Amino acid sequence: MSCFSSNAKQLSVIFHLIEPDLRELSEIEQLPDEKAEQAIELIFWLQIFNQPHQSPSENFFQDFIHDNQSYFSKKPILLSWFKACQEAIPKFYFVGQYLGTNAFVAVDIESEKTIEVILPNPKIKSPKEGTIVANLLLPYPDHLYFPVTDFYTFNPQATHEIATHIQQYLDELSENPDQYENFLLMFLELLDVEKYTLDGSK
Repeated sequence: MSCFSSNAKQLSVIFHLIEPDLRELSEIEQLPDEKAEQAIELIFWLQIFNQPHQSPSENFFQDFIHDNQSYFSKKPILLSWFKACQEAIPKFYFVGQYLGTNAFVAVDIESEKTIEVILPNPKIKSPKEGTIVANLLLPYPDHLYFPVTDFYTFNPQATHEIATHIQQYLDELSENPDQYENFLLMFLELLDVEKYTLDGSK
């Protein structure tokens, strides 16, 4: 049995506790099943990464390190990486050119920083070049990043409206230091923008 199995079970329990509430959000209800799953999983991971910032006494990351001290004591570099991952924040990206079959260039829409993303997990679908996506990316060796879950990919027909509204929302929320809250507010609003744009194009 993996030394991480108990933590994986804990995450699974948390997910199944909050999933019904997330499905009842009006912005999620109107999505097709596959996109609803992507949105729910992304919001779930947002909450996991945000929890230590909102309630330091309920820190999943520190609990994970504590439960696996023996493992991490033998791999100090991995421990440093895991601690660095705690600061990851979900963002919106423009998908650029592919670098082979499982890596692509992405542009952080907020900072306009260009990064390279790899897809080491074959279960995560590759987003199409030219689309806008949302995800939480973790650092990887050689200045690469990889997604923690499936990308939420906005419909290509709504790309212009999504990009325009992202810039608008970034300006409106620029005074709020809580980047997790900002992302969630923007994401839910953009789901509505996507829906109304597609409805208007029919």
